Amino acid sequence: MALALARENYLQRFITSLWYKPNRLPYRLTKALPESVARPAESFLQRRYVDGLEPNLVEQRWCIEAQRLVADVSTRGHYKDRLLLWHKERHDAAVAQRLRKLRPDIFIGYEISCRDSMAEAKRQGAITILDLAGLHYRFSHGLQRKFDHEKLDQILLQKLADRKEAELRDSDYIFCLSTLARDSLTNNGIAPERIRTINLGADTSVFSYAPKAENGKFVILFVGALGRHKGVHILLEAFKRAGLPNAELVLVGPQFDNELLRNYDGLFTHRNYMPHSQLAEQYQKADVFVLPSFLDSWGMVVNEAMACGTPVIVSENVGSKDLVDCNTGFVFPAGDVEALEQRITHCYVNRAELSRMGANAHRSVTKMTWDSYYKSVSETIENIWARQQRRVA
Repeated sequence: MALALARENYLQRFITSLWYKPNRLPYRLTKALPESVARPAESFLQRRYVDGLEPNLVEQRWCIEAQRLVADVSTRGHYKDRLLLWHKERHDAAVAQRLRKLRPDIFIGYEISCRDSMAEAKRQGAITILDLAGLHYRFSHGLQRKFDHEKLDQILLQKLADRKEAELRDSDYIFCLSTLARDSLTNNGIAPERIRTINLGADTSVFSYAPKAENGKFVILFVGALGRHKGVHILLEAFKRAGLPNAELVLVGPQFDNELLRNYDGLFTHRNYMPHSQLAEQYQKADVFVLPSFLDSWGMVVNEAMACGTPVIVSENVGSKDLVDCNTGFVFPAGDVEALEQRITHCYVNRAELSRMGANAHRSVTKMTWDSYYKSVSETIENIWARQQRRVA
């Protein structure tokens, strides 16, 4: 979002927690660390950087983030979610204070992190926009209570709901990612004229089409956080029930729930974080990609898989189902193990059909690049500003 605005010279400031500036303090200090520490630190920081965004446009509140990380390590992750909220509250308050000097014409705030800053921008008369990466909180919280009730922190959930409600109330416009997200908003009373849907893109220079190698093995791929919210246990159970000879399930992503995976030991191959070049090879090798999430406002991995020529199976609670039709993949009811087993088995039995579907999938997303996303953002901002000027006139 920040890069899209900067490319059109619309960005006054991007205020975030961490932004990697390797030649400035405190990041220069990483070079003095032992290699065993410097390497993971460098990897961590590289993920907090986007090439092409002028560093002078970025303000950061790294001290707040550092305090959160230290507290998280000190408490062995037991209060991770509460510390994340504390961090967002502190960051939000700092941004609200900063806005008193910046006084922007348009303020864009990221969900959960902008209640106070959006209220301040509203007080100043700025146009306020909520960048909603997720779904309406009533929809998403309701689903969380169904699939993860035992582990939910009800006090924390209520605090999050209060912040999200205030942000929705004070935003003039809401940017969302998909039809699923848009429907979750309108079904909870948000006026359609306040909503703008902007789909995410993918780097099609990296995630590119390649013919499938005929090695006989049927490969099913999942990419994402290995947790219940992503429906990984649904995929594991469906694959187990299918019992397909010479088939392999590959899971790529960080592991969040050891108990969940332990129940399926020996059934899958796990690979941790991968750079994009290696991840593209995984997509290209797979016969089918599966994203069985319970709630996923978009799911950029679906773009990436399709760009690599891999047909997809997604749940109906995945926003990027907008890209999927009978020529490119399948959509199944979220949480339905039997339905997912049937889709996987269909792909296994009809492997000749997958080549055609993969080619269709690739063609359908070739124009969904990051440049197309940047263009959509800038055009939407221009339309909002023009509409405001007409009102003033």
